[in-house]
Amino acid sequence: MQRTVDEAVISLCEPYVPVDTGALKASPYTYSPPGEGRVVYGVAYAREQYLNNKGDGGLRGARWFDRMKADRLGDIVERAASAAGGKAEY
Repeated sequence: MQRTVDEAVISLCEPYVPVDTGALKASPYTYSPPGEGRVVYGVAYAREQYLNNKGDGGLRGARWFDRMKADRLGDIVERAASAAGGKAEY
């Protein structure tokens, strides 16, 4: 179930992740520690970008997870409920 949520988060965060060279967006990510709901991007500067990126005037910019969650939490809940064989009620 956690893997489903993690994959939903990665997918839904994509439009929010800053892009300069594209390395951050394309970087491999890990679930660290596995099953505990923490997604880690595979570039050394990811944390700096997460905290301080000024953005491009659109969705892309700092704190992409927080902003995506504010916009799309319902989608995450629905994917998790569907994976569990149920229906989202929130």
